[in-house]
Amino acid sequence: ALQQYKQPGSSIKPVLEYALAFEYLGFSLDEVLIDRPITYPAEQRVLVNYNGKYEGDVTLKDAMANSLNTPAIQTLEKVTAKIGSDAIVDYLKKIGFSQVKYGNYHLSYAIGGNDFTASVAEMAAAHAMLVNLGVYNEPHTIRRIQTDDGNVYEPQNQNVRALSSGSAYLVDQLMENNVNQNKYYNHMQILQSGYPVYAKTGTTDWGNDGIQYGIPSGAAKDKWMIASTSQYTNAVWYGFDQAIDGEMTYFPTWRDLNTPGQINRHMLDIESYISPDTIGGVSQPSDVQDVTYLYGTYPHVANDGSSYGGKTITSQVSSSGLNYTPTQYASSYRNNNSYLAGLNASISNGIVYINWLTQDTCSGSRNISLKDNYNNISKSGACLAYNSFLQSSANGKFYADLYQDDVYITSVTSKTNMYAGLPEYFKGKVKACG
Repeated sequence: ALQQYKQPGSSIKPVLEYALAFEYLGFSLDEVLIDRPITYPAEQRVLVNYNGKYEGDVTLKDAMANSLNTPAIQTLEKVTAKIGSDAIVDYLKKIGFSQVKYGNYHLSYAIGGNDFTASVAEMAAAHAMLVNLGVYNEPHTIRRIQTDDGNVYEPQNQNVRALSSGSAYLVDQLMENNVNQNKYYNHMQILQSGYPVYAKTGTTDWGNDGIQYGIPSGAAKDKWMIASTSQYTNAVWYGFDQAIDGEMTYFPTWRDLNTPGQINRHMLDIESYISPDTIGGVSQPSDVQDVTYLYGTYPHVANDGSSYGGKTITSQVSSSGLNYTPTQYASSYRNNNSYLAGLNASISNGIVYINWLTQDTCSGSRNISLKDNYNNISKSGACLAYNSFLQSSANGKFYADLYQDDVYITSVTSKTNMYAGLPEYFKGKVKACG
């Protein structure tokens, strides 16, 4: 639990990208994300979900509950453009992840892959931070020591504010939805109780590394389930330390016993027996706000009487997120003029991240094709909101000029409102204008 470090897989999603999306991007509980074929910056491999499919538009709740990978990665990409990778690593270190480094930051952190590893205790503490409304406490087994000569020793890194209470609460609502909605086949319904339970699963696989040991390509090797109540957080890891030839050191798809879920269920039963009067739900803090906007828009667009359709909804955001990414107004798009609400850009390990804050609209179905220098994938997916009167760009292309120490270096273009790549080798002060 303390010394073994494993890839956490999707169990990191609520802690990392979605927590920071509420904190800095102004995501609401009813955000619409896009599930589509993507690649990592400067890489060719096309990323997929566990089922090999892409949905197009998906709600944030469905993306979390079904553990979709590409919306999670794209969300972290937007967070990276907004605050930079150093701030993300600072956050991860603040909540106890000892193995993260500035130099190995990668968007695969979003799905708990590659160089992102954590111990069971670290994952438990990070999830406990969320149900503690953004306050982190480093795991400890001794609360206090007082010696005969009067010296007092207490655990360090206690009651550390890591995330706003509003953002943490909204993540908790996503994790409660994972458990309570029976429409999802995600192994967490076993946790349903007479009190709220907040949970997330995670799975990692051998990739191609296990083939030499008779392990099928992509076979699972680690399974996680982390479940919290208002009083307890249980982190269960179940897996294999190493591959052994002929020993079936992997989880075949036909042997799905949901062992992490059964262990968590047993622990919850014991905890509710011990503390029957104290286990309850997480209370909504004062820094959660209601926002009314046109469904499917981001940045959120309020209907001020100048819109020409669209569905208006009221959802919840954190005060922090609303401050960083305020609601826009439909009048800004009158007469189908292009409108850019802002531009976020950062550079991390040589990779430039740019997010043009403009609408990515669709009608009927969404084009989710991937066509670049290495891939030519034609696909369409669901379109959940009709907001075509909000034009994102007159020609469907986005531009940015890049400067180093105020000297123009190069320009980049993108067919979507997100860019991440290696256009040049930069050093010094880098500026993006688009």
